[in-house]
Amino acid sequence: MKRVTALILILSMVLAATACSSLPETNTGAKDTTNQSDPGATADNKESISLDGDITGEIQVSCYDSTLYKTYLEEAAKAFEEKYPGTKVNINTFSAAPDVKTSADADGKSMKMITKNKDTKSESDYINQINTELMTGSGPDVLGMDILPCYKYAENGQIEDLNAYMEADETFHKEDYRQNILNGAGYKGGLYIFPLDYTFDILSYDKTLMDTSDQDRLNPQDAYTYEQLIDIGQSSFDEKNNANPESPVKMFNYTGGSSGNGTMFGRLFNQNYDKFVDIENKTVNFTDGQFAEVLKTAQEYEEKGYLDKQVQNNPEDVLKQNSSQDYLYKTIGNTMLLPAFNDDKTTKKQNRIVGNGGMFSENDAIAGMIKNNENEITFDISQAYALNSNSGNKRTAWEFIKFLAGEEMQVSLYLMGTPVNINAGEKKAKQEITGELYNPENNTGSMELNEKQAEIFNSYSEALNQYSDMLNAYRIQDTVINDMVYEEAGYFFNGSKSAEEIADALQSKVELYMNE
Repeated sequence: MKRVTALILILSMVLAATACSSLPETNTGAKDTTNQSDPGATADNKESISLDGDITGEIQVSCYDSTLYKTYLEEAAKAFEEKYPGTKVNINTFSAAPDVKTSADADGKSMKMITKNKDTKSESDYINQINTELMTGSGPDVLGMDILPCYKYAENGQIEDLNAYMEADETFHKEDYRQNILNGAGYKGGLYIFPLDYTFDILSYDKTLMDTSDQDRLNPQDAYTYEQLIDIGQSSFDEKNNANPESPVKMFNYTGGSSGNGTMFGRLFNQNYDKFVDIENKTVNFTDGQFAEVLKTAQEYEEKGYLDKQVQNNPEDVLKQNSSQDYLYKTIGNTMLLPAFNDDKTTKKQNRIVGNGGMFSENDAIAGMIKNNENEITFDISQAYALNSNSGNKRTAWEFIKFLAGEEMQVSLYLMGTPVNINAGEKKAKQEITGELYNPENNTGSMELNEKQAEIFNSYSEALNQYSDMLNAYRIQDTVINDMVYEEAGYFFNGSKSAEEIADALQSKVELYMNE
């Protein structure tokens, strides 16, 4: 079954040929970051790594998602080859290019809608191809972990524990990186994928829709469950909709239905993924009533008018719905956090990637973050890379991964999440504030901010650091399992099966898959 994900880009010239977005359906997973080992500590069962010798030779880099990875990797390959003469980095991506439509918003600003169809067969073919190559002792030197089951490769010894490389490399300084993000990406004491960036959700509320007394119950430094948000906003929601029933307000900027992270079901499922699928311990639990409750809760929210109706297979309708609907709460990606503090019209970012109404407006204020009932605040990773244990040139392959994680590439326009490299994150934010990020020909490298820009940067940095420190859960998932879940859940939302029947079916299917 194909699902359509629409990305709406309000852009100037820089991003005209590229669409980038985090892909939580295929990237997130189930891991509490608070109990992970130090990513700089070499596992006892790993032999020491020698990084002697020249950085030279040819390496292959492979990923599935051309939309998210291709331009960034090609930019990195060119810069790496210039830095290390005698190297050659070949980039291979496999997904089809998305459809692009150009239109204008109500203000006449140019927008490109990037529509990418999820091709389950193509994904499966790519995963099977990489599985076969790794099992036969070949495969790309560096693997983009967009849809690949990295945990299986780690358990089979097919990808390297990067702890050993970080420990052996005197030029690598792990303190330069956000430790909770590196820790969260770990698996069974090892670090098998290196995350380049991270993404998370910020919660906003509409000041024109929420009564002052309800606003006073929200603290931007706190986190809330969906139940708490409904409790806080219910009176404002009822008041607005009773006053104007012909143009109802929605509680959340999600849809009903089951087709992914833009749905309330997808959000609740991802929040609580490890309750149903424990990747590390290979256990499955869909039948104790909790999963059925997630389905029923999402349906209840839809029936109460809290959610948009799902618009399928028509991106223009998605655009129309998102731009015309009023929401009490909006979930907004952290890449939209800086504009929340930037009211400097001359430098405010014009290139925007938006989904499900996810942009701060002049009526919005930050409400805080979203958590589950276990006080877990999840984050995602848009790009992460692994080193093939079969590689014949591990020295250069590791150096390329390290180069991707270094300041030069972390400030790239085409790395869409927040850089995991702390200094790079600050540098990129300053370039965004001054506008140099989108006009590299005007980049002086001085990083000097005027008084207004410094005020914006300081406010943004304080908020980013606070929210980043609150992140405590990363979900290692499996694309195949997710496809099973969303397909089966669709039968509940179209009325074909009960929640309990869905849970029973998934218990059998996922158990069978996990035990293969």
